[in-house]
Amino acid sequence: MDVRKTWLKHLATSNSVQRWALACDPETFAGTARVQTRNTTYLFRNGSCFGVTTGDPERGAISDFVGMKLVGWLLGDADQLYLARKWQAGVCAVLWGAPGSTRPVALTSPTVRFARYVSADARPRPAPIREPDPTYTRINLPMQPQPTFLDSAVRAIARAI
Repeated sequence: MDVRKTWLKHLATSNSVQRWALACDPETFAGTARVQTRNTTYLFRNGSCFGVTTGDPERGAISDFVGMKLVGWLLGDADQLYLARKWQAGVCAVLWGAPGSTRPVALTSPTVRFARYVSADARPRPAPIREPDPTYTRINLPMQPQPTFLDSAVRAIARAI
């Protein structure tokens, strides 16, 4: 991890990498996404982090990364590191802070999952086919009053008299 931290410090000050991060197409991480590491889950909306949770109840929620932008993934090994926009298991997410922020760039632990969620409006949902079913009863129709036990007893007495 020391190699990555050193590289990350270089990354934060590199003009070409800053231009690469700022040139990230908004459509690259559009929608809602979740990045999971072994212990932490990062939630993004349109590439911007809005929540970080961990499995450790003592650590609680982490707000240091909230507001940072997901701009890519750190690929490679200690000999050759490079940035990419396509995720694969085991890569680290690269998060870019707002200009002038105390944390200009951050790196997650190796990721185990990256999931994007498409909004329900973007996906057409099939409409159910509604055919009349003769076994269903109609609701809210006026019904004939049914005789009660008392009514039938009164009728029986009236016939007897």
